[in-house]
Amino acid sequence: MSALNQWQPIETAPKDGEYLVYIPKGRSAIQVAKRMPDFCIIGNMFDFDLLIKPTHWMPLPEAPKSEGKA
Repeated sequence: MSALNQWQPIETAPKDGEYLVYIPKGRSAIQVAKRMPDFCIIGNMFDFDLLIKPTHWMPLPEAPKSEGKA
C-alpha cells in the first residue's frame, strides 16, 4: 500500500481541496472534508463547530470507471 493510501497526521492535510478525515469516537468516524482558504466543512458541519477534531486524513479514492452507457 502506498503512502498516499494510508492515514496521515491531520497536521499534514492539504490546505485546499477534498479528502477523507478520521474523527476518533465520532458517530461517523470517517467523513469527507472540503477545505477552502478560509474554512473547512467536515461532513455537514464547519470544522470549528466539531467537539472532537479529526486526527488523520487520507486522499479520496479514485471514482469508479464507467462501464459504458447507462
